Amino acid sequence: MKSLHNNTIISARTFVFITCILLTTLLTAQQTVTEDDYYRLTTIPTPEGIKLEGGGVLSLPNGKLAVCTRRGDVWIIENPAMANGLQPTFTKFASGLHEPLGLVFHDQALYTAQRGELTKLKDNNGDGIADEYKTIYSWPLSTHYHE
Repeated sequence: MKSLHNNTIISARTFVFITCILLTTLLTAQQTVTEDDYYRLTTIPTPEGIKLEGGGVLSLPNGKLAVCTRRGDVWIIENPAMANGLQPTFTKFASGLHEPLGLVFHDQALYTAQRGELTKLKDNNGDGIADEYKTIYSWPLSTHYHE
């Protein structure tokens, strides 16, 4: 009789264990999440002739997007989220940089690290194009291409 009681307890424990696993599996399967639940990707249509091989992307306080490219340009994209179904507009803010990587916005200016220096880019006359290219710090370069 004691053996039957022990088997019943083991069977009850096994039943509870299997039930918990099945319920967990079923509940998890119903709550499958996708990347869009956490991070929405938006493809921004790029005008013909613009190559946005981005080395840095920055969301600006005014809602615009700044993108620096390995080709040496900094673009400002207005309406990057395409609000109200309107297409974004692109303005070349700066050009002639040497493989800029990364962007920071501080005191109404953009800063980027190009291959040989940290550069401040500022629009002084309000036309949307950088007038001031100021070297904040420069470092030595060699001819080695991995530098």
